[in-house]
Amino acid sequence: MATGRAVSILPKLLCDAPPPGAAVRELPGPGRTLDVQVRAGTETQPAIAATLAALTGLTARTGPAALTAR
Repeated sequence: MATGRAVSILPKLLCDAPPPGAAVRELPGPGRTLDVQVRAGTETQPAIAATLAALTGLTARTGPAALTAR
């Protein structure tokens, strides 16, 4: 890519800060759905709650996506 003779397709999660001069284009399509499953009653445990919050923050930053905790 650095020579201007290549194309790369990366998930939005990996492309938070593209290198200078890189052209970033959205691909058409529905995006991504992230399904998270936790044992009933464990979603308030600190580690699990922090993970769910971090994933929710990522989906908010990266555009249309869905996070469903079950």
